[in-house]
Amino acid sequence: VAILQDVQFGDVARLVGYDAPDRLTPGQAFTVTLYWQAIGETTSRYKVFVHLVDADGDRRAGDDATPAAGQRPTTGWVPGEYIVDAHRLHLPEDAAGGDYRVLIGLYDEISLVRLNTLDGKDAAPLSQITRVESRRP
Repeated sequence: VAILQDVQFGDVARLVGYDAPDRLTPGQAFTVTLYWQAIGETTSRYKVFVHLVDADGDRRAGDDATPAAGQRPTTGWVPGEYIVDAHRLHLPEDAAGGDYRVLIGLYDEISLVRLNTLDGKDAAPLSQITRVESRRP
């Protein structure tokens, strides 16, 4: 785990850390790896979303998937275990330079209802700012 971060989502999961690039260039593909700890059993199948948003909060890249590329659905998580969950994203060629944030969360794949964090939010920003370099003319 490169960066520790502790965010709990409902009574299901806790983000304990992540790996993500701190610099990107337009058109670049990149991976954000989340490290989860299961904190409770669930019969709901949750998908994880990873969204790169610009300073205005507009989504510029994203991935929504069952954890671990579909291999570790939340219905099989055992309290206390850790799950490594990598997400591949692609920054568009026309992305402007500047500071971006990665927002993450979980939602029920049937109802689309998001799990809230302990502070009542339906998404959590990763602690690291991601800098997108401006294209040179």
